[in-house]
Amino acid sequence: MLNEWFVKRRGLAYGIIFGATGISGLVLPFVIQFLLREYGFRTTLRVYSIAMALLSGPALPMLKSRFPYSHASSGRRRMDRRIFRQRKFYNFAVSNLLQGLGYFLPSIYLPSYATSLGLSSSRSALLLALMNLGQVLGQVALGYLSDRTTIYLPLTLSTLISSTAVYTLWGLSSTPNVHAFATLVAFALLYGYFAGGYSVLWARLGMAVSEEEGAAMGLYGVFSFERPLAHLSSPL
Repeated sequence: MLNEWFVKRRGLAYGIIFGATGISGLVLPFVIQFLLREYGFRTTLRVYSIAMALLSGPALPMLKSRFPYSHASSGRRRMDRRIFRQRKFYNFAVSNLLQGLGYFLPSIYLPSYATSLGLSSSRSALLLALMNLGQVLGQVALGYLSDRTTIYLPLTLSTLISSTAVYTLWGLSSTPNVHAFATLVAFALLYGYFAGGYSVLWARLGMAVSEEEGAAMGLYGVFSFERPLAHLSSPL
């Protein structure tokens, strides 16, 4: 549906939508921590599910197509399967799958890792919130950049800088005479900014393979499907 409203600024549009979902991550770590401590995981899950229904449900009627349904459906064409013979598609698909294999690991282990270094639980939650802040900013920025330049530039920046942050800042935080909290703050912001912005590029990745609208949307679905598939199959 979003593709019907945005073409030239599609990357920015996806960046804003993805970034908006990350804004909740600025406060959720503290709320979840409080609920788990006071009421346990069962009540916490119930409260979270009810809150999701109450906050998201009223927005569903606002989702409307740009074109009348009859026009949109009659104008659809079957996706050209020849795009699956392109080397570019497989390059993007493999890179997306590999990125998904390790994407969530830092955010999952960051709080427990920080606690193992002697940091308080409140600081651990703060690190997670800062990672979400970086993700919000990165998704908007990389989405905007993808509209202004070749897709390879934000793709390269996202991959290189996020992986460099893992190999340097994460390890340095446990080094003696190094301020662990400050180092993890830098890591959380950098990793959230560049790794979190990767998923915004899916729309432009599809357009880089095929300019045909139906094919680009279909490829977006393929790249989106790869992310949970990578999480489930990750050996890590």
